[in-house]
Amino acid sequence: MVGLVGVFSFLRHTIFYRSDQARIGWTQEDPQFQMEVGWANLAIGMLALLSGTLQWGLFAYGISFLTYGVYLFGSLVTHVRDVLVDPSAEKKKMGVIINTGFFVFFLLLFGVLALVSR
Repeated sequence: MVGLVGVFSFLRHTIFYRSDQARIGWTQEDPQFQMEVGWANLAIGMLALLSGTLQWGLFAYGISFLTYGVYLFGSLVTHVRDVLVDPSAEKKKMGVIINTGFFVFFLLLFGVLALVSR
């Protein structure tokens, strides 16, 4: 889950950044921020894929889940802040907040479960 989402997010933020900008309604001439986010996603995704492929065990799985969970929690906080600052953004952001919130919750839950069960 973490590995594939990380790699697909890398592609979305780097190679297909124009459609990603259109999706979130935030266009910019210089996509450096999206490139940075894409590479962070790839780093976390590759860690997860390697830990699964090379069978590094529950500790590595837990760390990759927790790392991605904390990373996406930052994204969730940003989206919630956007709605608090501009209530008119609520309709546009609510789906993102709910989806990201569920994903973050389960990433952190699975990460903690993996670490305490090893």
